[in-house]
Amino acid sequence: VSGSFVAQGGERFLSIGNFDRYADTETLFVPGGGVNPWHSDVYWEVSGYFIDDVSVMPDSITSVQDVANTEPVYKLYPNPNTGSFAVEVNHSNGGRVMLHLFDASGKLVEEQKLVDGVNTVHTSLAEGLYLYRVTVNSTTQWTGKVSISSH
Repeated sequence: VSGSFVAQGGERFLSIGNFDRYADTETLFVPGGGVNPWHSDVYWEVSGYFIDDVSVMPDSITSVQDVANTEPVYKLYPNPNTGSFAVEVNHSNGGRVMLHLFDASGKLVEEQKLVDGVNTVHTSLAEGLYLYRVTVNSTTQWTGKVSISSH
């Protein structure tokens, strides 16, 4: 079985499988289809498929151009750090980019405006684990954890 999916832009994941209800799933019974004959009356109804060797690549027929540089890129490093770290932002399309830092209880403890490129963040937050969120025009784009230590 093979197939093709043409991306529209902005896709980040590809999920493969049957997501219909069992009653809505079309099936075809193939006698002796690899199931022991003494089980064929029962187990053909609950068969599964192993999906292997999935490839995602540009389709030469549609001449997909370089799309590697169109996805937004966010990086935070080093992690852990001592309160100074870099946040790299690429392809924000001129939107308002903000870094929000939250303590373990979810309370907003610091926020900073970011720009495309490498941003250096200096914080005087106490040693600990913090959650961060990067937004572009108030829409969450990236979340994670950052650890601040004394050394």
